[in-house]
Amino acid sequence: MVQNWGNMNYDRLIYRIIRLDKNIYLELIQVTENFQRAIAVWVGACIVGILAVVDLVRALVNYVKDELPAITQIVSQSGISEEEMNPLNEAVALLVNQPFDLSISYLVQEVLVNLIGLIIQIGAIYLLLKFIIRRETNWKNLLVVIGFSTIPVLFNFPMLFISSLTVKIVILFTTSIFSLITLGSGLKQISDLRNIETISLVIVSFILPNFIISLGVL
Repeated sequence: MVQNWGNMNYDRLIYRIIRLDKNIYLELIQVTENFQRAIAVWVGACIVGILAVVDLVRALVNYVKDELPAITQIVSQSGISEEEMNPLNEAVALLVNQPFDLSISYLVQEVLVNLIGLIIQIGAIYLLLKFIIRRETNWKNLLVVIGFSTIPVLFNFPMLFISSLTVKIVILFTTSIFSLITLGSGLKQISDLRNIETISLVIVSFILPNFIISLGVL
């Protein structure tokens, strides 16, 4: 039975996406308003994801700062010469002195970079589906799937208030992996894909945008 998501019950929606409901994305793409909602979800997840990554990097830097004397002592006791330690010392100094000021301009810049990645991701999936896998699709449906599949990333928000570095890493890793799983679930539903086709699409759609953007940065 197809549910009308025009008046959306977000708790129910999130629950069905998280538990990988087999029909949720088929229902979502049938409601025109979900195109705008998917964009809103993606933007929210993008911002939370950026904040979570910056927070984790800060925590890692603080950990290195706190453990630096012990690390230096262990390395020096290992018999490494002073010349060999210089590159390590320079790398550590560069890391701990790196500024991590999260300004509005930085956040906007990162969102725009991720937007470019989203466009590349949609284009890659669309071309693979149409010309390689031979499935009819349209980019709006793909955006709905990609947008709502980022809902797990929103669960990174609590890590901003957690001090444990280990817990931060576990949360970020888990939500990142699960967002890929929900993406695969959505693509499989709307395009009737086999498992190998789904996995291939998810891998390519994850690697390709990051690769192209990294080339642009370099």
